[in-house]
Parts: sequence; structure tokens; C-alpha cells
Amino acid sequence: MFSGFSEQVDIGREFPAEPIDDGGPLYASLRGPNLWPKSIPDFKTTILDLMQAMTDVGIIILSAMAKNLKVVDEKAFMEMFNSDYSARMKLTRYPGMKNTTDRPLEHGLGVGPHKDYGFLAVLLQDPIGGLQVQTHDGQWIDATPIPDTFVVNIGETFERLTRKIFIATTHRVLNNPEDRDRFSIPVFLAASLDTRVPQVIASAVELDNKKIVSDVQENQLLQEEVYGVNELNGYMRSHPRVRDRWYNYDEKTKLWSRRVEPLLPSAQNSCSS
Repeated sequence: MFSGFSEQVDIGREFPAEPIDDGGPLYASLRGPNLWPKSIPDFKTTILDLMQAMTDVGIIILSAMAKNLKVVDEKAFMEMFNSDYSARMKLTRYPGMKNTTDRPLEHGLGVGPHKDYGFLAVLLQDPIGGLQVQTHDGQWIDATPIPDTFVVNIGETFERLTRKIFIATTHRVLNNPEDRDRFSIPVFLAASLDTRVPQVIASAVELDNKKIVSDVQENQLLQEEVYGVNELNGYMRSHPRVRDRWYNYDEKTKLWSRRVEPLLPSAQNSCSS
């Protein structure tokens, strides 16, 4: 699978900085303050307001899904998204194939085929196009931009939780064949890090698994009970270079630990070679 060609800024919810060596869970380091550009005074306020508005849309959709599933305890389901819920926004640019400065690789993938690992993604995309979703029979179809709408993708955790009633969406992005940049803003919504996600939710919906298709095997879905572990595993799977810069894997204990200081690029290149 190609890693793709794009550039992005990741923004999470604002949390105070926490010490990384206090003995807490490793996933606690996923919380903290963002780094904001001082040269754009209104950037922080604008982005956080947009992220909150898109999150509110996602919460409404999750509530509607719970009703559609006839979840027995809808209140307990929505409690997974309490005040400490997880939300992350990406500001993403995909350069066109004929961009002479930031020319993508010949495979033309802005981002390769993948599934999101959380519960739900709400995506705002520009009119350029390039997002594609994969059907159950393996065909790729365009997610053609529609003005004043969002694209909504389901994540692996929600697929597991609903026993594949809702299936995580395999998708990819193609760089524009001309010199036209594509911009997109997804917000990824998930449970609080400390939430103990049940293996399944009690639902009144009858299942017929013979008719349900997913290209992710049960043992490949993110299976940890605590959501924060799943989120960290998802990050590590999606961003191996970032993972290796900030985390260290002990071959003896088979455990990851957070580095006090990140690896310098030169040291990282030496390790990867």
C-alpha cells in the first residue's frame, strides 16, 4: 500500500500539557496543547470553532445511528462521548500531479487505501474531487463533492462495536491530474481515551452475518477494551515514522515507551536503514 503524497496539519482538542514520565497509561500522551502559528492571530479561534461545529454534527449522527440500531441503553452508548471525548482535525492539501514545486509521485495517490480506526469521520472537501470509496466487490467509485454537504466515514471501532452492521469505509485520495491542489478538512470523532468500549453493544436489530461483508478480519479490528490503547495503536499503524521518532519499542519486554526526547532525523534514518 502506498503511503501517498500530501501535506497536513493535525489539530486535537486543547488540553493542558501533562508530564510524560508520571507512570500513567502510554496513550495519555495523546492529550495536550496544540502548537498555533503566531503569525495568524485568528487561526486558533477559527479552527477550534470549526472543529467544535463539525464535532456537534458527528454527535448528532452517532445518536441517530444508535436509534437506528435500537440500542438497548442509548444513554450508556452516548456516555462514551462525554466531556473528554476524542476529536482530531486534519487540514490537508493534496498537490496536483503537474505541480512543478510539489510534484507527487507517479502512482498519483494522495493517500493510499485505508480505513479510519475510530468511530466516525466527518469530512469537508472542496470542489476539486479525488476522494474515492471502495465497494464491497472491490470497485472504486468517486465521492463526488456536493456543495454544502459533509462526507461521513465509519471507523473500525464502530464496525467492531456494531458487529459489522455498520462497516468501516475503505477510501483513498487521488491527486488531481492537472496542477490543481485539493483541500479537505476531516474531523475524526471517538470515545474518551479511558472509555472501556464493549466488544458489542446490546441492540434490538437482528443480524444475518452471511450478508455482511467486511475486508477486515475480526482479529485485525482494533480489539483493545480501553479506547485510548486502540487510538494509540491506530496512530502507530498509520504514522510509523512519527511513531519511531517519539516512541521506543523494547524487544525484550515487547512493550512501547514514550521517548523523553524525540529522535533526531539523522538518528531515525540510521535506525530505519
